[in-house]
Amino acid sequence: MKKGFTLMEILAVLLVIAVLASFAVPLIRSVMADVRYRRARVAGSKMAEAIRIFFTDSKGFRIAGSINGLAAAELISAEDDCQNPALDGLPPYDTASAGSIDVTQLFHCNYLTGKDFAGLNYNFDPGYCLNVSSSGCLVAVMDMSGKDNKGCFLVNVNGEAVPQASNAACGGSGS
Repeated sequence: MKKGFTLMEILAVLLVIAVLASFAVPLIRSVMADVRYRRARVAGSKMAEAIRIFFTDSKGFRIAGSINGLAAAELISAEDDCQNPALDGLPPYDTASAGSIDVTQLFHCNYLTGKDFAGLNYNFDPGYCLNVSSSGCLVAVMDMSGKDNKGCFLVNVNGEAVPQASNAACGGSGS
């Protein structure tokens, strides 16, 4: 009697493994995309909250520009890069930008940390934070990878996503 497996037995096992993998891989990709989407919602929510706090602390400064999550992850809190560390980390009023500062200052002045944005190929645009109130503002979050099939959405301080059809940032009506 020979010891070992026949070629047919090995091929049958490989076929079963291939069939199981064909079911598992799309499921794993879907779960990973959902995790990235949820992390982007949380990051957008943290940015909206940081903008609200910054607006209150700075007595009316606005945030300008947008940032990609991958670039934001590289930003570190650096007192040297904060525009005016002598004033409790608040940047000075810049008349050229009509009382607004670049979004990167939220990172440099310790309002946000890059770890919340690590690995997220989403673009975060606080351009819809012009009417900052005590409840915060909306941050447009756009999927730049095309992998997550979530497109673009607005997120508020509570992490709630606003549907695409109702916001102008994503090509909606903006009503």
